[in-house]
Amino acid sequence: MATAPMAFDLGRLCLTHYSREHAGVIASWVREARELLWLAPATPPPLTAEKVDGWSRAEQHRFVVWESIPGRAAAYVELDYLTPTHEQMWVGHLVIAPGMRGRGLSVVITESLLELAFERFLAQQVLLLVFPENTRAVRCYERVGFRRAGEEIKHFEHRGRSESLLRMAIDRGRYRRLASARATPRLTLPFVAQAGR
Repeated sequence: MATAPMAFDLGRLCLTHYSREHAGVIASWVREARELLWLAPATPPPLTAEKVDGWSRAEQHRFVVWESIPGRAAAYVELDYLTPTHEQMWVGHLVIAPGMRGRGLSVVITESLLELAFERFLAQQVLLLVFPENTRAVRCYERVGFRRAGEEIKHFEHRGRSESLLRMAIDRGRYRRLASARATPRLTLPFVAQAGR
């Protein structure tokens, strides 16, 4: 598959640790009710810094994509352990700053998370949930190798209703097969522990 040109400078971006100081900026990126529903269906509106910070769970890896020039956060995402054995990991709460959307960054972020999950954390499988009508997100995940793996019905108390979400998954074997078949290396972001501090 041909790769669309990126409309950002990959060399100016890195993954770094999330900290509470980023929460207000991340909350400001979510401007519409549907956007919040797709991002965090269990979070009642409006999204606030306190709610973003409250997404934290034990053993969760929370990342900010940092843009070195002009020195600001460009995206936020989580990579969680799903099982006590740490064989499965979960991608959660991927949100990109409005000015960085539509430029291919979600693909690079997702590929970076897969590299971390399979090569650094030695996961055997990575999963995520996505609203099936969020077609741009579904296409992004399929592009990096995720496959549709069923449906989950989740009940959201604050909405008083249940929603059907698409479960997507990729295992270590598929990740490695796709990597070895690529004509060019995966585009991934380096991890820098203290970027922008």
